[in-house]
Amino acid sequence: MTARREGANLIMTLEVKTSEAILGATHTIYALDGKPVEVKIPAGLQSGDTLRLKDRGVPTTSRSKAGDILIHVRIKTPTKISNKAKKLIEELQKEGI
Repeated sequence: MTARREGANLIMTLEVKTSEAILGATHTIYALDGKPVEVKIPAGLQSGDTLRLKDRGVPTTSRSKAGDILIHVRIKTPTKISNKAKKLIEELQKEGI
C-alpha cells in the first residue's frame, strides 16, 4: 500500500483481489498512531472507488479533529490463473457477471 499526505488527509492506494471486490472483505491498515484499523471492502466495489476513514489522518492545530484517511481502491487482476479458476470465470461470464 502506498500513501501520501495532502494537507491533513492521508491518501492511500489499496489493491484488492477481484473476488474481494465482488464479494466484499476486510483489510487491516495502520493509522498514524500505529493502531490497526479494519477497513470494510463493500461487495460490488469498483476500481477507483474511494473509502474514507474519518478523523484518522494527520492531527491539526487549527481544528480539534484530525484529517481523514482516503483509500483509493485498485482491483488487482491476476495475470496467471489455474485451469479450474479459468473455467469458473468463464461460467461467470456466461451468467453476465
